[in-house]
Amino acid sequence: MVFHALSVLFVIAIKLILLGVGLLYLFRVLWTYHAEGLKAVPRHTWSDPARSADALAIWLGLKLVDGVWAGVRWAINVLEEASADVGEWFMGHRGAGS
Repeated sequence: MVFHALSVLFVIAIKLILLGVGLLYLFRVLWTYHAEGLKAVPRHTWSDPARSADALAIWLGLKLVDGVWAGVRWAINVLEEASADVGEWFMGHRGAGS
């Protein structure tokens, strides 16, 4: 019973740590996007591979944000066109039923 409770607490702690790391990464990607925009490029140095990997991860996050933003813009354009078509149909059929 005690082992089960400890394992549940351990799993919860791991989930909270992963959530914190994910939120920190998201914050860093959005901060870099705000500060440098999409022109940020990963800088690689052989003497510091950890920072190079970090820069690459941030750059990949920026590319992901750019792709998601492009998808959101596309969806908004599709919905805007559909709304215009529905409005046009409604205005054309407004008096047809009377």
